[in-house]
This record gives sequence, structure tokens and C-alpha cells, in this order.
Amino acid sequence: MQTLANQIITTERLILKPTGIAHAAFMYALLNSDTWLQYIGDRNVHSIAEAQQYIENRILPAVKQAPICSYIVYTKENDVALGTVGLYKREELDTPDLGFAFLPEHTGKGYAYEAAQALLAMAFTNPKLKELYAITTEDNYASQRLLQKLGFRFNRMQYMEKDKESLMLFIVKNTR
Repeated sequence: MQTLANQIITTERLILKPTGIAHAAFMYALLNSDTWLQYIGDRNVHSIAEAQQYIENRILPAVKQAPICSYIVYTKENDVALGTVGLYKREELDTPDLGFAFLPEHTGKGYAYEAAQALLAMAFTNPKLKELYAITTEDNYASQRLLQKLGFRFNRMQYMEKDKESLMLFIVKNTR
């Protein structure tokens, strides 16, 4: 399966750039934002140096497995980092899942939808990728609405050992 990890993706308003060490300061801010902590959880990244280690130890090794990828989402207009979008592989799931997170000041503007839609379109050009998952907490209504808008449908509650909780699991099928 081809990797998406080194490709730059562009949309009408956005540029998705592969996550790298240079994004440590942005990742530090995102991982410690109120919405990340509320809906995703504390990753114990409390400095830019720890954010760099997080990228080196968790993100970069994972993206060597196709179709796993992680992008920082920027505006085309002024090159401001808004959030992240990617395909991730969790131990508890047999299929990669779509993940996204944006700084609170950049939510509600359609950026997450635009970025995720572009990533899904590129990922699903690979006919071997039959479906993707997405997970979210029961109280994250904004993520649930976004997933449904992207074509995902609720499938089941999924216990995630690492998170020590059951999360809502959504599925979207590759219709290409």
C-alpha cells in the first residue's frame, strides 16, 4: 500500500504538510490546548523538547507503515498552523483510523472538514484500503457531526485499553 506520509496535500484554503520535528512548538501548543486535553487526553508533553520527543518517538516511526500519515494543517493565505489530521494505527483496532485536532481558535470554520475530506479522497485512491475507522468520546458532539458529514457511520462502542474507556467507533467504506 502506498504511503501518504511524504505527500503535500492542498485544498482550496489549506496546505497539509507532513508532521516533522520542526512542528514541535505547534504540537506542544496543540497537545496542551483545552479541547485536546478534554477530548483526547493528556499526553504528558509539557515542553517543546517533550513535543519533539513525542514526534520522534510516536509519530515518525508510525508513518513508515502505509497508509499511516500525520499532517499539520496550514492556511494557504498566511501559512498559519491550525491543527492536525492523519491516519493512525491503534493497537486495539485492525484498521487505521482518521484523527484530527485543531486549536480552539480555528474550530467552526470548516477547516477540519476540508482537511479530512482531502486526506480521505487521497487515501481512498488506493483500492486495497477498504474502510477506515474514527473514534471519539461520547460527549464530543462536534467530532461526531464532522465524522457523519464525512460519511462515517457509528458502528459500536470500542473499549480502548490505553485510554481506559469505551469510545464511539465510526466506519466509512471506500466506495471507489
